Amino acid sequence: MLPGLGDLLCAVPALQGLRAARPDASITLIGRGSSRWFAHRYSALIDDWLGCDWCPGLVESTDDPAALDAFLDTARQRSFDLAIQMHGDGRATNAFTASLGASRWGGLSRAPTSGGSTALIDDAAHEVDRCVEAVRAAQIDITPGPGGFPVEPTDRLPVGVGEGPFAVVHAGASRPDRRWPAEWFSAVAALLAARIGCVALTGGRYERSLTALVRDGLDAGARRRVVDLAGQTRLGTLAALLTRSTLVVANDTGVAHLAAAVGAPTVTIFGGPHRRRWEPRGRWTVGVGVDGAWPPVDDVLTAVDTVLGVPC
Repeated sequence: MLPGLGDLLCAVPALQGLRAARPDASITLIGRGSSRWFAHRYSALIDDWLGCDWCPGLVESTDDPAALDAFLDTARQRSFDLAIQMHGDGRATNAFTASLGASRWGGLSRAPTSGGSTALIDDAAHEVDRCVEAVRAAQIDITPGPGGFPVEPTDRLPVGVGEGPFAVVHAGASRPDRRWPAEWFSAVAALLAARIGCVALTGGRYERSLTALVRDGLDAGARRRVVDLAGQTRLGTLAALLTRSTLVVANDTGVAHLAAAVGAPTVTIFGGPHRRRWEPRGRWTVGVGVDGAWPPVDDVLTAVDTVLGVPC
């Protein structure tokens, strides 16, 4: 039931470890309808996919008891040997996992659980490590994989990005409380335009007004070096863009995890009490911000110059 891009990418090292430990197992991902792409993209790790948007008590789910009953009938017909719960602390999803009809199930919880094999969740742990511990709680000792995102030959750069170097700025986020102010992103885009020469602004269709605010905050010279790609990048296109980028600056959102997964130098901006759990992992990844407060512009600009190797 993992809901978003960042959640799914954080599960990849655990899935890689599971595949290595059980190479002959048939692995089915149960996720929201929006997660089907993940099963296709990671076909080396996942053999099948079942979509389910109905889990009682889960904030991301819809309430449809009839649809849930039909889904559970389908799941039970699969006669799974093992079900692993990898969604948070299991307050809602452990009961859901137990109802799948698997011979046994495991995952994380906040208290000892009867009927399953669970481990107590560590609130200080990174999400990647939580996913790994969920598998281990199900009594499969795994070594986590390196993560990553498979960029396919058909993933092409979007129109508007030339052959020269460029940076990517992603000012959006699925949650408003994870969006650093757009006008502050303008200062970052201005620095990147001066340092690198071209800046691509990314976002979904619903974030076009946000990227417009970032672009409008630039002077005329910097604005000419900015390409607004909001609403023009499918996931594969975005991955190809991030792979080629000199630097990515993004909020704490799925794009930052995708950038780290493809190996792009990344500065991730945090402003809430979740950096320890969600900071993307990667060789060239730098997080900026103290839990509970947005970092000032100068701190982010310093991080950008540090990653670019520019003396501060």
